[in-house]
Amino acid sequence: MRQQLLDDLKGQKEHHSQEVKEFRKEMKINDIKCHQLTNEVFDVRKNFIQMREQLLNDQKSQEERHLQEVKELRLELESKDNNLKDAEEHHLREVTELRKELKINVNMCQQLTNEVFEMQKSLESHLLEINEKHKELESKDSLCQLLELKLSQVRENPEFLQMRQQLLDELEGQEELHLVEVNKLRKELEAKDTICHQLEHEVFAVQENAEFIQMREQLMDNLKDQEERHLREISDLRKVQEDKDKLCLEKDQEAAQLRDRLNFNMSCPICMEPWNSSEHRMVALLCGHIFGESCVRECLERNPNCPTCRAQASTNDIRKLFTRS
Repeated sequence: MRQQLLDDLKGQKEHHSQEVKEFRKEMKINDIKCHQLTNEVFDVRKNFIQMREQLLNDQKSQEERHLQEVKELRLELESKDNNLKDAEEHHLREVTELRKELKINVNMCQQLTNEVFEMQKSLESHLLEINEKHKELESKDSLCQLLELKLSQVRENPEFLQMRQQLLDELEGQEELHLVEVNKLRKELEAKDTICHQLEHEVFAVQENAEFIQMREQLMDNLKDQEERHLREISDLRKVQEDKDKLCLEKDQEAAQLRDRLNFNMSCPICMEPWNSSEHRMVALLCGHIFGESCVRECLERNPNCPTCRAQASTNDIRKLFTRS
């Protein structure tokens, strides 16, 4: 019976040794798989770090490009604003000069019209004087004719002949005086005629100046239209700048979201704290999700499921991850 027990013990020993060998083989296989998984996780981590660096570089280049575009647009707007301000100042100076010239021309026209009116009044008064002189001459001529009739009646009387000669001498003296006055009046009329001709030329020049004023008014209207067009261009450029600012704001928001994602991937998704080399080191479960060791242990002790995908897991499934510094 003892021999039988020894044989049974030997058989159990051999069986246990066989099981131990198989268990060791399984352990080696599991170690190989674990090593492979660790290598895969390391490769994934490496790819993730490369992708993160590439995203950061792309983000920096995009931000630099957007900033450059914004600077160029601001410079363009500033230059256009300066040009528009210079043009507006130039137009305002021209308009003020034109208004001054217009006021001067209007004053000159008013003065000329007043002078013409005064000359017309003086001419009318001189014409009235000339008519009165003509009437006086006609009356004197009628008197002379009457005197001649009377003298013809008394020619034979010597006393009357003497008186006739005396009257003729007086009439000749009066005629000479009247001729002198008539010559003076004629000279005055000729001078007035020359003045009237000059006034007519001045009035014609004033009419031409009115055409010039009309042309100035048309030029001022064109300047107003040009100013309105410049204002519309400024409003359009401001709208374009607002659109560019909105686009830059959207790009900044996208960059902030990318930063948040990268920061999330570089920290524990449970406590949102970054990894460290002690209790909160970076570990992974069999499902591939990465956590801080202390956080995931507490979660698995309360609930044996992955906090991200809810796959079944335990603290024995925790695998440490190592990254290159």
